[in-house]
Amino acid sequence: MGRNDHRNHKQSARWKFGLERNMTRDRVAGELKKLWALERFARDVITRTGESAFRIRSRSESQLRVEPLYLSKHFELIADASTHAARLLPLPAWHCNLFAEAVLTVLAKRGVTFHYAHGLMSDGRLEAEEFNEMLDEVRRVLTAAEFTAEVQRRGRYDERTYLMMSAYFNLLLDRYGKLLVLRLDLYPPKEMQLSQQQLLSTFQQMFHQNLRHNERLNEIVGYVWKREGGDQRGPHLHLFVFLDGNTHRNGWWWANELGMYWQSMFSMEGAHFENCNANTYARNAIGLVTRHDLAKIRSVYGAIGYFAKVEQDCRGDDLKIRRWGCGHV
Repeated sequence: MGRNDHRNHKQSARWKFGLERNMTRDRVAGELKKLWALERFARDVITRTGESAFRIRSRSESQLRVEPLYLSKHFELIADASTHAARLLPLPAWHCNLFAEAVLTVLAKRGVTFHYAHGLMSDGRLEAEEFNEMLDEVRRVLTAAEFTAEVQRRGRYDERTYLMMSAYFNLLLDRYGKLLVLRLDLYPPKEMQLSQQQLLSTFQQMFHQNLRHNERLNEIVGYVWKREGGDQRGPHLHLFVFLDGNTHRNGWWWANELGMYWQSMFSMEGAHFENCNANTYARNAIGLVTRHDLAKIRSVYGAIGYFAKVEQDCRGDDLKIRRWGCGHV
């Protein structure tokens, strides 16, 4: 194994979740992907009710026969996670994955580190047998009424949307080094009773056609939007806007200007907006973000996680209309 291969292997095998002082932003994003891998494992365990990962064919000292089944494909992932589970808990507040946390909790409680499915444990049992018992416990935890209720309360996240939004934010931060982050919620007039497509068309006209010709607002370097509907507020849009943080500082003013510009898009009164930069949050994901401010970056990841929720996604006739997007003016 070459020096570079050895370094990459060490990085992939270590689970830090932002606990290292010198951890890079790319490493933070990488650990988020491992959380999603643990969720995929958890969902496989739930879906394959009663299944084990290994079938023990023989336990004689002269011949150990272990037959791998479908769930055995997760053995390497769980072996890696079991090495660090006790130290990782509780997970940082910016994570948004109950399934991964439940799996790590079971691993920490059992206190077993996996290496090889055919390996023998100190009590003489096969690691494959312990892995099967761990699966059963994970399945009991994930199907318990208390856990199911908490998942429903928090809502579900779409992994692909989350990772793509995070990658877009990383791309902008790499380019500019500093970003001024704005957050707005945009609401059309209720009296207009806009459909999801009409709402999206109005928003696209605002950004793709009008803003680039506005001398004050054409300095936006990127944005991410997410549409929602189905509640008392009617169809509306959530919006992240990014400006070059090297030249801009006043997030409240920029968000307010954008909100008023949104209102000017309609011929009748009633359109309104919420300037989130005017509010105070425990996990602040707005304002100036630098590439070295990991605490602020994690807060942005958490806010992006909210954008990736599918709990209030529009359904029915609007299912084929885009749910989110990103771009630049």
